[in-house]
Amino acid sequence: MAAENDRISEGDEIAFFPPVTGG
Repeated sequence: MAAENDRISEGDEIAFFPPVTGG
């Protein structure tokens, strides 16, 4: 997960985490 998020962006990763985790 961290690898995919890091590849996008630090800012996008925050907005990308909630939907992915189901929160």
